[in-house]
Amino acid sequence: MRAAVFSPDAKFRLEELTLPAPQAHEAVVAVEACGICGSDRQLVHHGDAPSGTRFPAVLGHEIAGAIVALGRTQEGRNPEPWRVGDKVLVYPFVGCGACRLCQAGLPQLCPSQQVIGYHRWGGFADQVLVPMGSLLPRPASASAAAAALLVDAFATPFHAMRQVRCAPGERVLVCGAGGLGTAALYLAKAMNAGAVGLLSRRPEGLAELPTGLADEGWTWSDTSRKAGREIRRWAQGGVDVVIDTTGSAELVEFALDVLRPGGRIALVGMQPEEVRLPLAKTVRRGVTLSASYGSTMEDIRQLLKLVDAGQLNPESLVGATYALADIDTAFAAPVGGGRTVMVP
Repeated sequence: MRAAVFSPDAKFRLEELTLPAPQAHEAVVAVEACGICGSDRQLVHHGDAPSGTRFPAVLGHEIAGAIVALGRTQEGRNPEPWRVGDKVLVYPFVGCGACRLCQAGLPQLCPSQQVIGYHRWGGFADQVLVPMGSLLPRPASASAAAAALLVDAFATPFHAMRQVRCAPGERVLVCGAGGLGTAALYLAKAMNAGAVGLLSRRPEGLAELPTGLADEGWTWSDTSRKAGREIRRWAQGGVDVVIDTTGSAELVEFALDVLRPGGRIALVGMQPEEVRLPLAKTVRRGVTLSASYGSTMEDIRQLLKLVDAGQLNPESLVGATYALADIDTAFAAPVGGGRTVMVP
C-alpha cells in the first residue's frame, strides 16, 4: 500500500508499505477519506507529539472507508458482524479493554490506550489495519470526506457538550473559530440551543463563518471589556454554557467571567498554559468547569442518529480535499473553519 510516512527529521515521504495480515478481531479498511486534525498539525509544524508516538509514523485518525479484509478465528469464522465491502468509520481510541475506564466505556481515558495515527499506523494511506471493535457503520447520506469528520472533528466537541449537559433553549458561547469551534456551532444548532454565539481572537474567523451559523459574534481582545459587556447583555445576564476550543488561558478566564451563576464551561482546547482561577468568586457563583478529552463510541452513535434524522449535515464542515501525493500542500495550506481532508 502507499502511505505518507512522517518523521520529525524527514517530514512526509510517500512509501510503499506492507500491511500485516489481519488477525482475529481485526479488519483492513480501504481508506476513502481521512481528515487532518489540529493535533496532526501540531505534530508536523511544532513537534508536539502525543506521548508514545512511534516514528516513523503514518498519521491520520479521522478515517472513513470500506472493509477489504477480515481476520478469522481458528475455525475460519468472522468473529464480528462485519462483511467485506461494508462502509465504515473508524473510532480512533484503542483501550486495553480491561481497566475500569474501558469497562465504563471511556477508552479515550485508558492509561494504556493507543491512538490510531500515533501509536498505530493511521489513515494517510491507501489502507489501514484496525480492531473490528473500532468499526462503526458509515451513514449512507454523507460522503466519505464528511463522514470521516464525525469520529473526531464533530465527536470531540459533542462529547464536551454532552458532558456539561447542553440542553435545548440554553444560550451557548463557543470560543474559537477553527474546525472544532465551527463543529461546535453546528452541533449547538442541532441540539436546539436557544441562541449560539461565537468568540474569536481573529476577525477573519467571524468573516469566514457561514451565514447564520452563529446568532452573534465577537472579536476578543485582552485590552477591551466591550465584548464581555455585550455577551452578558446578549445572554440576558450570563451565558449558560461555554465551549472553549482554544486552550487559551486568557480566553478561559474571560469565559468564566461571562458565565451566569450556575453556568458550565467545557474545556476542549489544549495549550501548555495555566489558568488563574478566583476560587471564592467561582465557588460563590456555583460555576462548573469540565475538562473534556476525545470522545466515546456512544458519542459517535448519537451523532449518527442526528445525521440520520437530518438534524446534522457533516458536509458543512468539509473544507479543501487533497490527494495523498499532495499531503505537503495540504499541511501548508491556511486553516479556516472547514476541515481539510485527505482523499487517497
